[in-house]
Amino acid sequence: RSHLAVTCTGFCAHGEVMRVLTGRDAQVLKAVAELIGDCPTCTLVTVDENGLPVARQMSDNNTGNESSLWLHTSVRTRKVAHLRVNPNAGLNYFNYQDLKSVYVTATCAFVSDPRLRREHFRKSLLRYFPAGPEDPAYVLLEFTPTSFVYYPGPEAGHSPYIWVPGSGVRVLNTE
Repeated sequence: RSHLAVTCTGFCAHGEVMRVLTGRDAQVLKAVAELIGDCPTCTLVTVDENGLPVARQMSDNNTGNESSLWLHTSVRTRKVAHLRVNPNAGLNYFNYQDLKSVYVTATCAFVSDPRLRREHFRKSLLRYFPAGPEDPAYVLLEFTPTSFVYYPGPEAGHSPYIWVPGSGVRVLNTE
């Protein structure tokens, strides 16, 4: 289902060489892409003006098939103020049925490209942004992953996996 299982287009840092994934890397990235694609919400964590983490639940429309993660919000939110000062963020996706989760660290960019704003805008957002993707209050956020930790659930029977650009996927030592 996911393009991540074949190439490193998803979760590759910008400029990282695209390569064909095999073995554990392919399996883990495919599982991460499917988890993200299946989750209707995520928890977004930003850093406030006092350096403290602030978490909030966000509606999510990511497919898991892209190298970036996308969220929508209003220009008048605390998260926008936080991200303008500090673009580092965390996004957590959790499946309550099988207890799988992935925590993604990422950097955020504010998207002004009209084509991308139209491409990612959803009809369900019209109640908040009646002018559509051109609404001056509408903000499209692009998160570029810098690492992730994937927990495959208790049935998997092993430690979480970590991914960092250039190093591939490895088992995270939790001891």
